[in-house]
Amino acid sequence: MEIVVLNGSPKGDVSVTMQYIAYIRKKFPDQTYTILNVAADIKKIERDTATWNKMLETIRSADLVLWAFPLYYLVVSSQYKRFIELIFERKAQDAFAGTYSASLSTSIHFFDQTAHAYIQAISDDLGMKYLGFYSAEMRDLLKEEERQRLEKFTSLLISAVREKIAVQQENAPLVWPVLAYVPGTQQKTTRTSTKKVVMLTDSDGSSPNLSAMTDRLFRNFAGSVEIINLHDLKVKGGCLGCCQCGYDNTCVYTDDYIDFYKNKLMPADIIIMAGSVHDRYLSSTWKQFFDRSFFKGHVPGLKGKQIGFVIAGPFHQIPNLREALAAWADNGGCYAQFVT
Repeated sequence: MEIVVLNGSPKGDVSVTMQYIAYIRKKFPDQTYTILNVAADIKKIERDTATWNKMLETIRSADLVLWAFPLYYLVVSSQYKRFIELIFERKAQDAFAGTYSASLSTSIHFFDQTAHAYIQAISDDLGMKYLGFYSAEMRDLLKEEERQRLEKFTSLLISAVREKIAVQQENAPLVWPVLAYVPGTQQKTTRTSTKKVVMLTDSDGSSPNLSAMTDRLFRNFAGSVEIINLHDLKVKGGCLGCCQCGYDNTCVYTDDYIDFYKNKLMPADIIIMAGSVHDRYLSSTWKQFFDRSFFKGHVPGLKGKQIGFVIAGPFHQIPNLREALAAWADNGGCYAQFVT
């Protein structure tokens, strides 16, 4: 059996997640395993057509695709998210369609359910046959009972693929709204008084509704409002999961992100976050923003802020997205509301 592992860790082969895969390979040596480090190699995958095409051919040959990843802020890393975006942007769904899939994650067991729900929905959108998930705490591999559970999970996966069991999809295809947002007549403006308002957006012109909504909201405020496009920040990359920031909240990257977070967001009273739906989440640019905010560790750096999400696209069809975004705000000591 050909098993292709899509490694979602920016650390590549040395990640904790890949130690679980190494254990599976040791216990089930009769299978053929190919590991694709799609998160660690995402920049090369984006720019190198030959690498992309070779990867697709490998995936096409698979009997089972295993989405293997560490949790990064309630879902997957921004690098993994970008890989998933590329599948749809480059219309490569046929390489995945009809293949069995499953997911394996490592974490501290904090919102594993939103990550696996996301991957299951992506598998459904790709026409794959999703068999289930294994959710590990990072140190579970050191426990005999957990190793037995991992072996049982893998054994069931292999049996299911060999027997070609029928699988029912759990997620209906998204129905994208065809409406165009047209702002109504502005009746009054909202005075910000002494409050500092910051609006963040990842608008790149591809969503007219997002542009129109953010423009309407911006004009609604009477007072000082700063609007920042995430694409204008010089951010070198997504979180690497190195945890070097755990010592003194200093990131290994030297780019705009930390100064932006400390000097623009932390002094703000109200933060508006505007984005559009990309597959079953927001964009990988937004995911990078959320992931990099972990330089604060578990200290709620934006505690007490008013957070508003302005979202274009089929947001109400994706309750898992709402749960993940609300949890990000709640974990930071904030309360979020949504307009879509």
